[in-house]
Amino acid sequence: MPKLKYWRNKLPQIGGPRRKKKADSLWIEDAQEEFENAFDLPAEMLFMPELDNDGNILTGRTRVFDKTLINCGKKASGKSEGINSWIQKRINFYGEENVGIHVGYDLFAILGDWNDQLGTFVGGVIGNEYVQIIVIEDALTLIGKDVSKDLKNKMTKVFQNARHLLRYSDENDNAVGLVIFVFNVQDYYLLHDSMRRDWDFVIRRTIPKNPYHSNRLKREMPAQGIKLLTFVTDSMRMNIMDQSYKSNSVVDFGAGRYGPLKYERVAINFTQKNGDYWVAPGTAISGTTITSTELRKTITSKYEFLKIKEEPFPMQLLERTMMYGRDNPFPSGTRSKYRPEKHWQIAYDYLIKGSATGMIAEDLGVTDQMIGNGYAQGGYIAIVVQEQMGYWIEPFIPEYDPSIGWQVVTGQGQSDLKNEEAMASGILGIGLHGEIKTRRRKETPADSWVSTEMSDHIAVGGKALLYQIIIRRNRMQQPDPMILTYAVSPINLEKSDQEQSANILLQTVVEEQSTNILTQTLSEEVEEEEDYFVL
Repeated sequence: MPKLKYWRNKLPQIGGPRRKKKADSLWIEDAQEEFENAFDLPAEMLFMPELDNDGNILTGRTRVFDKTLINCGKKASGKSEGINSWIQKRINFYGEENVGIHVGYDLFAILGDWNDQLGTFVGGVIGNEYVQIIVIEDALTLIGKDVSKDLKNKMTKVFQNARHLLRYSDENDNAVGLVIFVFNVQDYYLLHDSMRRDWDFVIRRTIPKNPYHSNRLKREMPAQGIKLLTFVTDSMRMNIMDQSYKSNSVVDFGAGRYGPLKYERVAINFTQKNGDYWVAPGTAISGTTITSTELRKTITSKYEFLKIKEEPFPMQLLERTMMYGRDNPFPSGTRSKYRPEKHWQIAYDYLIKGSATGMIAEDLGVTDQMIGNGYAQGGYIAIVVQEQMGYWIEPFIPEYDPSIGWQVVTGQGQSDLKNEEAMASGILGIGLHGEIKTRRRKETPADSWVSTEMSDHIAVGGKALLYQIIIRRNRMQQPDPMILTYAVSPINLEKSDQEQSANILLQTVVEEQSTNILTQTLSEEVEEEEDYFVL
């Protein structure tokens, strides 16, 4: 009998291979509301305190929600426009000041790189907002079938520790909030197996081109969903002028539940490459290592950056900065990318004149991409801002903040600025030191921004300020520079000592201003930032 069964299985199948039975699935017509509500968590859910058995509020706990959204579709299928609309809805629900948005190719440039010795991510640009949205373009380089084993392990660390990424804490010192990962891919079936098992929602926008993948999708998805995606895919193939069909998609809730989605286009392009929310690729994706010196500094040199004020940076000072830089380029080393004859005029036309990128590219014979690319890709504006602008702008900070009496200091490892008291004494711990950092987008201050001399000055009780100057273009294609001022102090102080230290510093910095304005500013900023810290 066993032999007959064996030979029966070896007989050729007549009429081709047997078709697999279509999976049981459910089509939900009102899927839009369920999908949106899954990301809009009410305040009582996010901030509800945890209690012990006796009803006492627990402290020092982590209550962070994390969700993963896979956004699938072929090129030009509306993936980015759909996510723009989705992000705008999250901002409308939570408030713009409570949502941090980060977009890029390199997840680890956003989160920082994992360090086993610390058991956490080191570096990154995650801010203090209690909702963090992280959008990764071309995500198959991170979660595809062909990624290395080491990268798969790093991604496992990401999802295992996502709830520890937030820096927002409630009044009970509990970490609370929401982290949302959005991965944009062209074909869902090219994800590695573990990723296909670990998601909350999948948005499908087109039928996969691969026939095996398309057949698999047709077995899994209800006929209504296949009909909708076929309509979108066929419309793209025929190059229909009316692009509104791209607003249609299908959401997969898991467990065989599917439903239609539709988005409305919004004015803001959150996912624009090199835009306000773009994070340039770093080297962490290939696996960087942290030296013992850097690790020791990460552990022992932690600072509190207390924001004192945020305001527009005067355009006349920025223009004078550029003119000064034309005649006084910083003498960078052999690894410098800046070339005055190549980069200065383009940066001036873009930042000061507000000229359109296409016009600059045509006039000077370069491509649009070369102007707007990130630093690693040789972007002209990024090179000027990162390598030169900080040095060019130093002479004009004393004019921006005349009440302090800043004097510019030159020398590697030294503070960029010192007030008259610090210059006259020549002793660390006396007077006020300052540092200047220029960026293309707002970043969370880090320990690495503090110079060696300022670190020593703070260690012996000295007062210090940090200026972060954001050199950017707003959405109306006009220059929109901002300057943020931070008080820098050791983070190992008790909160009351931090507030007292900030109070003394503010009195020193703005002693010529009225006491009422000083007290109001201090109370607002301390209340807003008291739980904020930088790793």
